[in-house]
Amino acid sequence: GYENSIYKHIIPSIGDIPLKDLDQKILQQFYNDLKNIPVTKNNGDKVTRADSFIRRIHSICFSSLKKAVELGKVEINSAKNVKIPPKKAKEMTILSKDEIYRFMIQAKEYGLYEFFLLELSTGMRRGEILGLQWDDIDLTTGQLNINRQICKVKGRYIIDTPKTHNSIRTLVIPQKVCDVLKQYRENTNSNWVFPSPVK
Repeated sequence: GYENSIYKHIIPSIGDIPLKDLDQKILQQFYNDLKNIPVTKNNGDKVTRADSFIRRIHSICFSSLKKAVELGKVEINSAKNVKIPPKKAKEMTILSKDEIYRFMIQAKEYGLYEFFLLELSTGMRRGEILGLQWDDIDLTTGQLNINRQICKVKGRYIIDTPKTHNSIRTLVIPQKVCDVLKQYRENTNSNWVFPSPVK
């Protein structure tokens, strides 16, 4: 994604400007043009770019110029005080008890009841749940260890450690959830708690 942004947007617009001449004013104009000049979508509609796109371009420019300062190519990072669209916090949507009840009925019909029960009762990320093995859960005490995740890299799913040190953690799951998982385990013959139904 970064590489695409560099070659498709940054280099064509400001790639010919020598580093010593690339000042805050030029960068600000570059961001403004990216935001204000409409782009044509595949269906012919003209739209303005999202604020998140401008922030990503800025992040690349800022990091690149920070490195240029470290290498002594320029004295100051001219991206430091450029104004970018602020990040707006998304309002969290919480399901009501009735919505959770209806959701879990549907999950049961699709054979995903245990998966979503664990997700709703622990707040675990989906990749973390997919990375669970039965050795990670003590169904007597309810202790659950998170030490791996499944993630998608270049179109392939891989087993990896969680992103940050704090993501490696131990949770205690409710006894009722343990009881459901005990019953569920009787019908599985895999080390993985939620093995792929495909392979």
